[in-house]
Amino acid sequence: MATELTVSPFPPEKLLENMRKFGKQLPFAESVALNKTGLKVQAFEVKRMPRTFRIRKPWFKPRTKFGINMKFANKRNLQASVFSRAPWLKKQEEGGAKRPQKTTPLVGKKKLLMPAKEIRKNKTRLIPKKFSPSTFLKKPDKNRVFFVDTPGGGLILQRKGKGKNSKTKVIFFVEDQARVPAILKFEETGEAVAKKIFQREFDVAIKFAMKTANVK
Repeated sequence: MATELTVSPFPPEKLLENMRKFGKQLPFAESVALNKTGLKVQAFEVKRMPRTFRIRKPWFKPRTKFGINMKFANKRNLQASVFSRAPWLKKQEEGGAKRPQKTTPLVGKKKLLMPAKEIRKNKTRLIPKKFSPSTFLKKPDKNRVFFVDTPGGGLILQRKGKGKNSKTKVIFFVEDQARVPAILKFEETGEAVAKKIFQREFDVAIKFAMKTANVK
């Protein structure tokens, strides 16, 4: 999400006079205002992430690979950008269908795996490493797992116990695709915050620039 706003706090009759006197200060003031606005948008978006998603890792923290980061404006490039390189956020922003990209072990087809309560008792927890599909399902005999195909997708079950006391429990639900709702609203909320506070930040920046300018 990029924010680039250019507005003036001056009435029209003073605009030309101020441009003549302080024209060189305007890009500096605008870049300062954009950066302060961007930082506040960034803080707002970071605070909103745990309220929007079930967070299992702090991936959204600034200065991390997939975090909510910022590119600063300067006098030559009057644009401040607040963004994330997390590839999964595009689908959360736009909505749509999530489809599998790789062949699922044991199933033999491209399928999505939804963990059952047996391995994720709490929705905020990560899947335990021992149940990682890339390793767990590649050893079906050792882990006593098997796939049952159904019209709705299928189930991956695990047998526990021996003899008459043995039981089978669902480990994963198997799906062709999953619907992803457009819940993020990163651009919409970010732009709303930027438009609300930019004018105030620009007023402060341009007044400071005018006060400290060396005008003859």
